[in-house]
Amino acid sequence: MPNNLPPSLFAQALQMLLPYLEQDARAFVLPVIRNSRIRYKVEWAGSANTLGNYLLDLLSHDDLIALLGEVPDEARKPTIASLCEQIANCRPVGTLPNEDPERSYARSLISFLSQPRYQIDKRFVRLSILVDQGVEAQTRFVPQPRPEPLNDLRDVLAETQAHPALVLLGAPGAGKSTLLRRLQLDLAHTALEDVDARLTFYVPLNKYPLDETHPARWLAAEWARENPSLSFEALMQQGRLILLLDALNEMKRRDRDDLTQRIDQWRDFLPEFTQCPNRAIVTCRSLDYSLLLDSPGLTVRQCNVEPMS
Repeated sequence: MPNNLPPSLFAQALQMLLPYLEQDARAFVLPVIRNSRIRYKVEWAGSANTLGNYLLDLLSHDDLIALLGEVPDEARKPTIASLCEQIANCRPVGTLPNEDPERSYARSLISFLSQPRYQIDKRFVRLSILVDQGVEAQTRFVPQPRPEPLNDLRDVLAETQAHPALVLLGAPGAGKSTLLRRLQLDLAHTALEDVDARLTFYVPLNKYPLDETHPARWLAAEWARENPSLSFEALMQQGRLILLLDALNEMKRRDRDDLTQRIDQWRDFLPEFTQCPNRAIVTCRSLDYSLLLDSPGLTVRQCNVEPMS
């Protein structure tokens, strides 16, 4: 469950936990994991700093507070108490009386995403839908001509209704992840007003486990961990989801052949997911998108994102 912590609070929590993650991370963390109402699947690889950042992104606010409560340093208890109080104040806005789970989900997204780090000035982003000219063309994918450049993913979705899956390409730092988050925020506001609006689900693909082979199974488990009051399978069958898969190029792999097999898993999943009809947007660095997600049952349109000069 993403923690909407300000950077300074995130850093304080990380520094408080690091000494104990360096000593014996499993012994320190497992009691909290086992007592949680959420079923976590923790990946223990990497340095203490890597694990700390991962846990801060993974744990709910209440479980992060519980983990900080495990710090045995009595001299730091007043500091920890203050830190936990600040973390508690960052919890997403709760449900309103008699509010349905879908509106509650939208409201929590708005609370989480209405932070400065997720804001983007659309004037400085340019989006181009690419046209496939065929494998024999000198330049296979070229921008679709239009009088004005696009700067909103909602407009891209509207113009590509016949193509339910898109891949958003761009250089590192071009704003691909931020665009996904901005789309989430915009569509969460829509979902508060429209009971039939689609719900977004943002998933960083670097979390896709090495030993997983079924994207649908993994997505359902991730959704249930974050949103236990809503059924991923039911929403998928109803065509109510927009899946936001971030950073295909960062997906874990053992080697090149393993990466090919893992991308094949997502290529096989997307036609089934989008025919309901849901929609999906995948982001990837332009130079890394050599293994296309197209399949006989689905053409994945490409969209390029560039910072405007």
